[in-house]
Amino acid sequence: MEFGVVPNEQLEQIEYKYPGGSLEFLSGEENSAFKFYLGTSRWGAKDWCGILYPEKTKTAGFLDEYVKQFSFVEFNSSFYGTPKIDLVKNWASKAEGRDFKFNPKFSRIITHVKRLQNAENETDSFINAVSYFGENLGTSFMQLPENYSPTHKDALIEYLKNSIPRDLKVAVELRQAEWFADPLLWKDTLQAFADLGVGAVISDTSGRRDACHMSLSTNEALVRFNCNAAHPTDRLRMEAWRERIINWKGRGIKKVYFALHQDENFPAVLKIAKDVFAQFL
Repeated sequence: MEFGVVPNEQLEQIEYKYPGGSLEFLSGEENSAFKFYLGTSRWGAKDWCGILYPEKTKTAGFLDEYVKQFSFVEFNSSFYGTPKIDLVKNWASKAEGRDFKFNPKFSRIITHVKRLQNAENETDSFINAVSYFGENLGTSFMQLPENYSPTHKDALIEYLKNSIPRDLKVAVELRQAEWFADPLLWKDTLQAFADLGVGAVISDTSGRRDACHMSLSTNEALVRFNCNAAHPTDRLRMEAWRERIINWKGRGIKKVYFALHQDENFPAVLKIAKDVFAQFL
């Protein structure tokens, strides 16, 4: 995830604040069914073999190994095209019998090309395809373009209201800075999401601290955590998240999906995450 990436030499100059956020949609009482899901945005790379996976693991076997070590995958490939149903069924079969979730990303045709306008056919096709993940389907999410401003708020809410079934778990990632700059606008947006049972994705990335809004519109959180190749700030940020999740757990959150975004040195980043979040795993 390139969003908000900054050069390593600037990392220690950034003040990593985690605001209180809006929690009014939580029950206020601890949820005994709380679950923490840890994952990333792909299910393997060749440099994982011999470290995370057995030395001679073939590409076709990556998902088989992935489900043994992670509890969800942020399924980004669906952004580039809705997957074929036979493929979805095959992927789902790898997780059969496990509490493992696939969190597919809405197709870019829907979010970036059509910008949620006249996208009924594409939306129906996407929803139908991901439904074949069955009990292993987690929260589907849409990443809106960085130029998708609050001037499109009515169109966004209209799309969520009319095109998304209420029984489909969905979260929205907003990136344009104006969404977070006006407290009243942000509060109104969260309320609209809550009314529809839609989550607000939290993006923790070094160069865009406003997108790390820490607000919840449902009793689930989808966190996209942009790592910095195991730089010391990665551990400090994860430790801040651990404390926040403990707080949320006492207030009634049910699920937290924590996606690690990192290409370089991913095994080292994963080691930090498993250490920091050990009590949830």
